[in-house]
Amino acid sequence: MHQTRSGTASEIDPSPAPTDGWHPPRRGAPAWLLPALLAGVVLALASCATGRGGADLDGEGEAALLDRIERERAHTNLRYAAEKARLEEAAGSPRALDLDGLGSLIIHRVELLGGVDRPYLRARFTYVNTSGRTVPLPTISLVALSPAGRPVAAGERFLQRTIGKYLEPDTSYTAWVDCDIGELYLVPGWDWTMDVVFED
Repeated sequence: MHQTRSGTASEIDPSPAPTDGWHPPRRGAPAWLLPALLAGVVLALASCATGRGGADLDGEGEAALLDRIERERAHTNLRYAAEKARLEEAAGSPRALDLDGLGSLIIHRVELLGGVDRPYLRARFTYVNTSGRTVPLPTISLVALSPAGRPVAAGERFLQRTIGKYLEPDTSYTAWVDCDIGELYLVPGWDWTMDVVFED
C-alpha cells in the first residue's frame, strides 16, 4: 500500500515520538522555539503571582478597580429603584386603548421586575370585546422603546382558551406579558407601549 505524506524530508522525523515525559523538539524545529515558549510561560506565571491580573495594564490598582465596580453597582441600583418607583406611581392610573372597533385593552399596571441582574417589564392587562361581534383571540405585545421611540425589545402573549379561538361580545380576558429589557432602564427617556394583533 502506498501512502503519501506532505512535507520535505527535513521536516519529517521517522523516529516515533516518546509516549510520556518531556522530550526535545523534533528535528527541523527552529532553534528559538523552546526558549520563546519558556519565556512565555515565565511571564504568565509572574503575572499570576503578582495577583494583579490585567488591571495594572491601565494603571489601575486592585483597590481602585474594586472601588470603581462598587460605585457603578451603587449607581445601577439607584437607577433601578428610581425607574421601578416611577412605574409604580403610574400604575395608579390604568390606561385604556381603543382598538378601532375591535374592543379595548385596559392596561392595569406595568412593573419593572427581576432586579438589576435580570430586569424585565411585566404588563398586566384585560382585553374587553366591546365590538358587538365575535372576534378572534389576539396576540398582545409589550414593546420597550428607546428615547427616540424605536422598538428595542418586545414580549408577546397569545391569548388562548381551552375551548375555541374566539371571544364573544361583551367578554373579557385578563393576563400579563413580560419583556426583557436589559440595561435599557439606565437610559433616560426610555418608554414602553403595547400592541394588539388580531389573526383572521
